Amino acid sequence: MPDALSKTVPIWCAVINRAVLKTTPKMNVDAEFWNTKLYTLPGVVSAQEHDQIEQKLDEWADDLVASFYVLPKLQYPLRPIWITPSTTTFPIFPDTDAERRFYPIICISASKQVLDGMERRITGFAYIQGLGDDHELWSMGLTPAQFWKHKQTLLHANRNELPTLVQTLTSSPNAHSACANLNSNASFCPTPIHHVQGRLSICTTHDIPSSLDGEFAVIYLTYADQEPAFKDHPRILYIQTPQGKIGQHHFLHSVLPQAIPFILLHLEKMFRVCIACETGTDTSIGVALTALTKFFDNSGEFCGEHEYEREGVLSKDDIKTRLHWIITSCPQANPSRSTLKRVSEFLLSPRKFLPPSNALNLSHERKTTSTPETVL
Repeated sequence: MPDALSKTVPIWCAVINRAVLKTTPKMNVDAEFWNTKLYTLPGVVSAQEHDQIEQKLDEWADDLVASFYVLPKLQYPLRPIWITPSTTTFPIFPDTDAERRFYPIICISASKQVLDGMERRITGFAYIQGLGDDHELWSMGLTPAQFWKHKQTLLHANRNELPTLVQTLTSSPNAHSACANLNSNASFCPTPIHHVQGRLSICTTHDIPSSLDGEFAVIYLTYADQEPAFKDHPRILYIQTPQGKIGQHHFLHSVLPQAIPFILLHLEKMFRVCIACETGTDTSIGVALTALTKFFDNSGEFCGEHEYEREGVLSKDDIKTRLHWIITSCPQANPSRSTLKRVSEFLLSPRKFLPPSNALNLSHERKTTSTPETVL
C-alpha cells in the first residue's frame, strides 16, 4: 500500500473533517455527530506512527482554516476505506448518505503484498512490491494518455524494442494532443490564476500556438535542444534550461533574473503573461510564484514597479499564500522542493540575483536565449 493511500489520504480526510468542524457556524454541520477520528490501515501504519500523526492534526487543521483555500461544504465527514488484492470482503454501504453518516473515500491498490517485497515469476520477470509507485523512474516520459492511445503497439512489442519505441512515442510531434496548436491558429487557452484575474497563467510548452494572441506575452522554458520556430517572437522570452542540479542553479541565477523583469515590463503594458515549461507543473510554477509574490498584493491587485524595489518586506507566509492561489487555479501544479527553495532564496535573500534597476527600462522585445553554457 503506497504512502499516498495509507497515510496521505487518511491525514487529509481527518484534517479536512477537523477544519470543517472548526468553521461549524459557516458550514452548518452537526458537531455532536461529526467524526474527526484518524483512520489508518492496521498492519501498514504502526500504532506509534498513528499516534504521532494524530498529535499534529489540530495544528494542520488550523493552518488549513487560516489558508487561502475554500473549505468544501460537506454534509458528512470523510472516511477512507481500503481495498487491496488481499481484501476478502468488500465493504457494503447503506444506500443513503444519511444512513452511512460519512462520505467514503475508496483507496484501491493493485499491488500484491509478497514476502521480502519481491517475487520471482515463471515468465522470467521479478515482481517488486511498490516499484510501480515511482513511475518517473521507469516510464521514460510515457504518459497514461500515450499508453492507452498506443496500448496494443506497446503490449505486443518485444521487450528489447520497448525503450526505442517509448522514446519514439514521447518525442513524436504528436506525442501531446496540444502539439497540434503549434501548426495552427487554434485558440490559446492557458490556465489562468483566478485570484489575479488571469493576469498570469500557466501552460505547457506544447500548448503555445504558432500564432500568439495579441493580449499575451509568453515565457517559454525548455530543456529541449530543438528551438521552436517562434522563439524570435517579440513577446516571447525563450530560455533553454538544463535539468537536474545544474538546472536548479540555472533557475536561480539565470531564469528568474531574466523572467521577472520581462513579466513586470509586460504587465505594465497591460499584457497577460503566460509562463510555460515542459510539464506546466514545476519550473513555470516557480516563475509564476515569484512574480505573484513580487508584483501582486494580498488582494491580488497588481502593484507595479515599486514592489520590485522593496527589500525586507516579504515573508514565507506571503510565498505560501500565493502558492495557494496557484494550486487553487491549477490543481496539477506540483513544484519540486528544490524549485520552492530557489524561489524563497530569490525573494528573501539580498538582491544579488536581480539585474541592475536600469535593466527594467531595456526593451525585452527581442530574442533572449540562455543555455547551460552561459551559466557561471
